[in-house]
Amino acid sequence: MIATTPPGYYDLPFAKTALAARLSAIERATVPGSTILDLGCNDGRIARHLLTVGRASRVTAIDASPMAGELPENLTFICADVTAFDVRTLGRFDVVLALNILHHLAGESRALGKAVVQSALVIASAVLIDMGSFSERGHWNWRRQIERHWSSDLEMWDDLFGGVPRQEIVRYNAMGGGERVMWRLEGRGEG
Repeated sequence: MIATTPPGYYDLPFAKTALAARLSAIERATVPGSTILDLGCNDGRIARHLLTVGRASRVTAIDASPMAGELPENLTFICADVTAFDVRTLGRFDVVLALNILHHLAGESRALGKAVVQSALVIASAVLIDMGSFSERGHWNWRRQIERHWSSDLEMWDDLFGGVPRQEIVRYNAMGGGERVMWRLEGRGEG
């Protein structure tokens, strides 16, 4: 199982700024009333926000750690390891979110990273992905892992996204310097 983001992470000052940029980008990239699958949802604050502002009519959220608090009836939480869960069993979604997880998955295994992206593309009209970047400074374990597979962001994105057309929807500052990019990939929505 891949490590999860520690509780309270999104309350840290740098994470709040990144979260605000991500929420704004997701709101611009989704239509009101979307059905959304949030992979690696952490504490569920993105899912809850999208429901509150009406960008989502229904969210299914998956994370290895339990989600605290009472859940709205249009938020389904599945406590599971995203690396061992077949999202194709959930049906079709307008949007799949894979935020801040893919660099951890792909660092463990290129094949695993690609499989998560491809599964999401099959069940959704759009997949929104942001992930760690080679521009980030620091001694992150995930950074050392992705450097075993690729030598640049472009090489990593091309490999993981498999030639699927992508559109940059936001670029924001990452912790410790550097930038992250959130991409919109056009899915097939065959689910």
